[in-house]
Amino acid sequence: MIDLYLQIACRADCIADLAALGLVIIPPAVPDGQPPGPDCIPVAGVAFDYIGPMVQTPAVLDASTFPATVKTPAVFYPGERANLRLYGPAAEPQAAAVRAASPMPHGTAIINPAPVAPKRVWE
Repeated sequence: MIDLYLQIACRADCIADLAALGLVIIPPAVPDGQPPGPDCIPVAGVAFDYIGPMVQTPAVLDASTFPATVKTPAVFYPGERANLRLYGPAAEPQAAAVRAASPMPHGTAIINPAPVAPKRVWE
């Protein structure tokens, strides 16, 4: 099993980059009036988890007031984050393809070095 942590411009751009590598499938558009489906379907041996914006430095609050007031706002990492987990017999070649393509055309890039304490949202 290989976990790759990605810095992305946005979810849609990351999905486009992963689809170009054959790691996810973008399903056809849903007809009007139908409930929306998933925006991507990972292929066998791939798990894709969108994290979104991620705090680098938490906000500092003044708890002496109610409601608490922000003394120093939070600082976020640039862009957004996503996790890519590769497993099974194709994991190594898939990881090699992602590494070779990083940074990708829509801005998806592997975070290197990997975070010491990554945020995980495996579904």
